[in-house]
Amino acid sequence: MHGDGILIAPWLIRVSQHLYAASLGDGRLPRPDTPPKAADLLDRYRQQQNNQLETDLVEAAARAGLPHRSRLEPGPAARLGLPGLPGEIDLLVADPSRGRLWVIEAKDPHRTISSHSVAQHLGRFVRYRKKLLAKAQLVSSHAAAAAQACGVDTPQDWRVVPLFVTRSIDPAAFIADPDVAFTDIAHLAALLIGGTDPEIGWNAGPIHT
Repeated sequence: MHGDGILIAPWLIRVSQHLYAASLGDGRLPRPDTPPKAADLLDRYRQQQNNQLETDLVEAAARAGLPHRSRLEPGPAARLGLPGLPGEIDLLVADPSRGRLWVIEAKDPHRTISSHSVAQHLGRFVRYRKKLLAKAQLVSSHAAAAAQACGVDTPQDWRVVPLFVTRSIDPAAFIADPDVAFTDIAHLAALLIGGTDPEIGWNAGPIHT
């Protein structure tokens, strides 16, 4: 409002359009009065996105030509020789030629805008990181069994690489001490077959098709 009139700032309207489009792409609406039916439909769309990301993980490992196992839960893991797994491993990948075992966690969080939301998001990723590192430690302690779970029986020394995979660039990869590697799904296959281990924090590079 300005005096008796209204000032319309088109660039702010354009930004609002982008924000709403991004929110819809994430399966949500940035407003508290979303009708229950619409909220339910958005939740279902969100779940479809999450499921698709896990499917995309498996497809990336297949494109990389590496043996892998997806959605490894604690019960089956214990029967395969990995007792005490602290939660499901979204994707376990063995790379015998480079001696790497990848412990991969898929995360598809809502995109954040406000500083408060970003702070909350980073706090959640600190907890996710703790769980991922615990899974990686368990795999490191039972590396031969983990490799066999992927179908690799060759005795050798393994090093374990924990990795977060997100659908898009995530701010959690850019904190001062991320402790683990990050990439997005478009770059995962290329990262898996890379000649060097990923850097701590954000990793990108050529897209492997």
